[in-house]
Amino acid sequence: MKTSLKMSDNLLNNNLSLWNNWAKINYKTAFYDIEGFKTKKNSLKEIELKELGCVHGKSLLHLQCHLGQDSISWAHLGAKVTGIDLS
Repeated sequence: MKTSLKMSDNLLNNNLSLWNNWAKINYKTAFYDIEGFKTKKNSLKEIELKELGCVHGKSLLHLQCHLGQDSISWAHLGAKVTGIDLS
């Protein structure tokens, strides 16, 4: 049983390390436009805004939020947001 737990811990730690490294890389890419996000504070696409409509005062659960830009964007629009990323 201890071997299985150690292997499981190693897999989890390796996965955590991988995604932490990806986040550092992704943070610097034009796709995420971090500097633009800091200025305009909105990363949401028109279709997302249209489909969800007004979120002011609503609770949102954002799964797989990655860097959290969309979660923060929803919060700026008045939603109470919980962002979770289990990668």
